[in-house]
Amino acid sequence: QDGRGTGLEIKYEDEVSGYTVCSGTVMKFNEGNISLLCDCRFAVTQNNEEMLKSIHQVAERFDYIDTIESNEAPYYLPMDNEGVQSLLRVFNKLTGNNVTFIPIMKGGTYASYIPNALSTGNCYMSKEDWMNFDFSFLPAGHGGAHQKDEILPIEGFMKAIKLLFAIVLEMD
Repeated sequence: QDGRGTGLEIKYEDEVSGYTVCSGTVMKFNEGNISLLCDCRFAVTQNNEEMLKSIHQVAERFDYIDTIESNEAPYYLPMDNEGVQSLLRVFNKLTGNNVTFIPIMKGGTYASYIPNALSTGNCYMSKEDWMNFDFSFLPAGHGGAHQKDEILPIEGFMKAIKLLFAIVLEMD
C-alpha cells in the first residue's frame, strides 16, 4: 500500500529511528501457489512480538500462510556515537545545514555485521527538490524510492558521492 507496513498492520514510527519500511519485493508462482517476499525494516522501539502477531493475523484473515524467513533486530547507533557525530559534522559543513538528528539504521546493507558501521543514502536533495523532480517520463508508480524503475537524479547522486568521500576522510 504505502511502503510503511499499513497493509500488514505494522505501521509504526518513533523518534529514534523514524518509520517502519515494508515492501513486497519478490513474487513467485510455483506449482499453482503464489508467494510474496516482504522486506521489512522496523523501527527500533517497535515491539517485535506484536509486529509478528499482526502479520500472522492479517495473513490468517485472508487465508494466507505466513512464514518468517528471518527476523533480525533493528540496527541502531545512538546520536552520541563518535561516528554519528562525525557524519553530522561533515554533513552540516558541506550542506550549510544545522542538522542535530539523523536516523542511523542498516537499511539493506551489511552495516549490522560490522561494529559501529554507518550506512548512508546515495542521493542528497532537499525534500522540496525531490518532490518537484519530474518523473513524468515514467508510468505512474515508477521511478521513486523502492519503486519499479527506481531512478536517482544525477545531481543528487553526485552531491551524495561528495558527502560520502568527505565522511570517509573525516573518519579515516
